[in-house]
Amino acid sequence: MKITNPIDFDMSLEKTESLIQKATHGGGFDCLSESEQEELNTLSRAIERYEDEVLKIMPLKASGISE
Repeated sequence: MKITNPIDFDMSLEKTESLIQKATHGGGFDCLSESEQEELNTLSRAIERYEDEVLKIMPLKASGISE
């Protein structure tokens, strides 16, 4: 899966949040079906890749901090 635009990114975040909430309310990730666990893993990797390659969120650069 590849996220190619902000709309897909937002939809992926919403689906990820939904799966995490289901796991939280169900007592853990074991309550997710195997396909839901796979979907969560796929979404998480795609979100991370989009953040890294498009949004360039990580790594954060320290500003005004001298080492």
